[in-house]
Amino acid sequence: DDAPRGVWNITAEMRLALDVGLFACTTGINRPTPGQDLMNLRLRDERAWRAATARGDVAVKTGVEGEGLSVATRLAYGVVRCAGRYAWGKWQEKMLRERFDEDEGDSWKYRAWRLSQTAENAHAVASFVNFCVFLRHGSYPTLLDRALGARLVYQRPSMARVVDFEYLNQQLAWRELSELVLFTLPYLYSTRLRSL
Repeated sequence: DDAPRGVWNITAEMRLALDVGLFACTTGINRPTPGQDLMNLRLRDERAWRAATARGDVAVKTGVEGEGLSVATRLAYGVVRCAGRYAWGKWQEKMLRERFDEDEGDSWKYRAWRLSQTAENAHAVASFVNFCVFLRHGSYPTLLDRALGARLVYQRPSMARVVDFEYLNQQLAWRELSELVLFTLPYLYSTRLRSL
């Protein structure tokens, strides 16, 4: 009985440790994540790249040239991605535990809860708008990437992606079909029972 509660209490810390470990082994040392590596992608400092091409310092041959993220950008990426996610999760946990939403309208707890809700809604809207822009232009998949100017580009222009999507497409098709069947089965049985 105490073991699951103990694990539940340190879930955020375990996630933080995993996020920091993944960041330290990949983006922190300017290397692609395993998923990016499979798709032949890496992060490039787009602002520095545009400034260098505008000055004529770099000859553009394939479009994948350019340095990786600077140290300051990588640190900001790690702080927001790891520590920011952890801090926001802890803040949400504290608000739920202490029931900030049930306080009176003029208390600091209720105002903090409302401000947090507004910030969360604004982030959701901004993420949706960024996603729509990403689908149109294909530059920055997340708000953090856009804010830091971290753009995904190919590592090597001649190398094809390593991932074979045929198996993945089959899995997705079967999963959607099984979800459809599981969704419709109760309705079929309920109409059959009513006819009896």
